[in-house]
This record gives sequence, C-alpha cells and structure tokens, in this order.
Amino acid sequence: MNTSPEMALPQRHSLSKDIADLLKLAWPMIIVAIAVSFSQNIQTAILGHGKETSSIYVLSMLQPFSFLFLAILECLAITNQVFSARSLNLWSRQKVLAATSLLATLGILIVALLSGVTALCAPLLQTLLPVAGNAFYSSALPLYFLSMLPFIQLEMCNSALRGQGKSALSMLLVIAYIVLNALICYIGYQVYGLGFNSIIISNALASALLIPVALWLVWRTGRNAQDDRPGAFIPRLSGLLFQVGMPIFASLVVLFFSSLLIFPLIGTLGEQYVAGFLIVTKIRMFIVIPAVACGSALAILINQRLAISSGEELKRLLHRGLAFICIIYLLLTSGVYFTETSLIKILSGDRVIQDVSSQILLILLPTFFLTSFVASLQALLEQLEQARRVLVLTVLIELLTVITLLVGWDKFSQLHTIMNLIIVFNVVYFIAFGREYWRLANKIGSENVL
Repeated sequence: MNTSPEMALPQRHSLSKDIADLLKLAWPMIIVAIAVSFSQNIQTAILGHGKETSSIYVLSMLQPFSFLFLAILECLAITNQVFSARSLNLWSRQKVLAATSLLATLGILIVALLSGVTALCAPLLQTLLPVAGNAFYSSALPLYFLSMLPFIQLEMCNSALRGQGKSALSMLLVIAYIVLNALICYIGYQVYGLGFNSIIISNALASALLIPVALWLVWRTGRNAQDDRPGAFIPRLSGLLFQVGMPIFASLVVLFFSSLLIFPLIGTLGEQYVAGFLIVTKIRMFIVIPAVACGSALAILINQRLAISSGEELKRLLHRGLAFICIIYLLLTSGVYFTETSLIKILSGDRVIQDVSSQILLILLPTFFLTSFVASLQALLEQLEQARRVLVLTVLIELLTVITLLVGWDKFSQLHTIMNLIIVFNVVYFIAFGREYWRLANKIGSENVL
C-alpha cells in the first residue's frame, strides 16, 4: 500500500461525511461484538443468581485459562478464515472442508493434551497458584477444556463460512449456540441443581448439537469444485498458520500469564472478591469488545481511501475517527458510573458480592475508558501494518506486569493496592499505544508508510 501524492487522487471529506462512513462500516461489526459480549455474560448471570457462590467462584478462577483457550482457538480460526477467503477466487474451494477438519483436529488434540497435562500437574499448580478447594486443577479446569472441544469444531466451521462471505449463516450458528448454551445452563443450574457442572454440560452439548449442520454448510461450499493443485494444500495451510495464526496466538497468550496471577492474587482476599472482580471484568469486556469493532472499522475506512485521499486527508480522517471513538467511550464510561448498581444486579443476586463488585467497579472505573481506547488503538494499528510493533509492546508490558506481580506478591494484600496496580498498567498501555498512534499519524503522509 502506498499513499504518496503521485498515486493519490485527493478528495476532501467533511467531518460529517467521515463520521457517517465510519458508522456505516462500524454498526454491523458492533452488533456482532455486542452479541458475543452478551453471550459471555449469560453464564455469569445464571450462576450469579444462584443460592450458592462456589460455582461462580470456580467460573471466576477459570477466566485466566479462557485466554489460553482463546489464543489457541483464534490462531486456528483466523488461519482457516484466511484460507477459506483465498479459496473463494484464488484457490480451489474443494479443500475448504479439509482445512476446516484438519485445523479442528489439531485444535482438539492440543486442548485435550492441555486438559490431561493440567490434571497430571494438579498438585504442582495448586502449590504455585492456590485455589480454594482441592478439585479445581484436578477436575474443574480439565473438564472445562474438554467441554470446549466440540466448540473448536463449530468455530472452525464458522470461520470457513465467514471466509466464503457467508457471514449471515455464521451469525445464525453463533446465535443458535448462544441460545442453546444459555437454555441448557439455566436448566442444569436452576432446575437440576448441577452447580458448576451445568457450565460443562452446556458448553459441550450446545456445540455438539450444531456441528452436523455446520459441517454440512461447509461441505456445500466445495462439493462440486475441482482442485488443480492438490499438492499445494498443506504448504498453503501451514504457511498461513505460521504467518497469520501464530502472531495472533502470541499476542493473546501473553495476556494469559498476567491474568493467571491476578485472579489467584485477588483470591487471597476471599471468594467474594474473586466473584466481584469477575463481574466487573465481564461488564468492562461488554464495553471493550465493541471498541475493537470501532478500531477495525476505522482501519478499514483508512485502507479504502488509500487510493483516493492524500496523506493529510488520511491523517485528518485518523484523528477525526479516533476523537469520535474517544467521545463515545467517555460517555459510555460515565453511563457505567450512573448505572453501576443496576449492571451489577443483572450479574449477581448475592448482596455481599454486589457490594464487593460495586467497590471494585468504582475503583477501576478509569480502566473502562482506558482499556476500551487501547483496544480500539490496537485493532487500528494491527490493521495498518503495525502488528509487529503492537506485539512487541504487548509482550514487554505483560512481562513487566508478571514480574511486578511475582516480586510484590506478598505486599499486595489490600484490594486498593491490587486495583491501583491494574490502573497503572492500563495507563502504561495507554501511553505506549498512544505513542505508536502519533508515530503513525505523523508519518501517514510519507511514501510507503502503509
């Protein structure tokens, strides 16, 4: 991509035109993001309104390991999505089902192995990262990983459909999964009193019921296609896995290590604090995930205008778009402040957990803006060919976070101290990514910047 004046045909756009174009791109992505955020909060709400708190405590302690699972899943899903997209016109569609099945099998084997290793290393993990009760590492965590095996197959099918441009079909499968998961979880927890096992059953069963339909939809895409170069299948797929999938895995897995320490550290204060922190985290992520969609939409708009706008026009669009996102998230953060009691009550019916959640939310309120803004910046920078710098910064900051937590573990015995540490590293992220943004904005008019 090139934005040099010789190649650009400058077109001036008004502020209203820029914002309208941004919203046109962003709103479908935001709706999908909100649906995904909503689905992640349903299980928390169901367990949060139970008569016992041990189940939501276990769900809270699973949160760090969900980042590890997500890193594996996204690595494979994005690889499959890109392979499927290139198979639409560039390569043969015949191998879309084969790629989907191969990557799903790889993911299932990795996560199943992870489940077994976790169970075998349970005594060591309990010593290093203590969790209340003795069954978390030996039972709950391995079962959680196993319950997500069918979802790996389902998500590989979804990614193949998205790559083929069948986003509506993919979204229908996602909505069906959300509804089934919530229904099964509610029946298991409220009707049959299965406790945390209702999460395990709903995760596995909701995905398994949809896999036949998903596989059939993927099979249809390439059933009549011919492959002129069957020998290129493995090199193409493995090349995408290392070039596209592995950087995504690396950028997500670093978040696992810091969260792996944060939750057990808060757990030393009591189970109600872990549950409260989970609830606040879920509320914050409900706001943060659409921010990624906003950043992606702005990046898409920048890329669309590369050939028709000058460097100064692109720079102006960049500033206008980010300022708009900034204003929106300042308003949303203010909205969280005024509605925090209602938001917390949706996710928990326990008065003690509600009080703790409210205390944590008010302390961490600045991070609702900071995390969202950084998430939009990260999505923007990654899609404007700054992914390597983003990855390096993320690794460095997360490494610093882990070192700080390990060195000061015995000193972080107060809630305010732990929460202030989280705020400090959010500010570090904000400064680091803000610097990268200004670096890009100041050079965006130069030749070969993008």
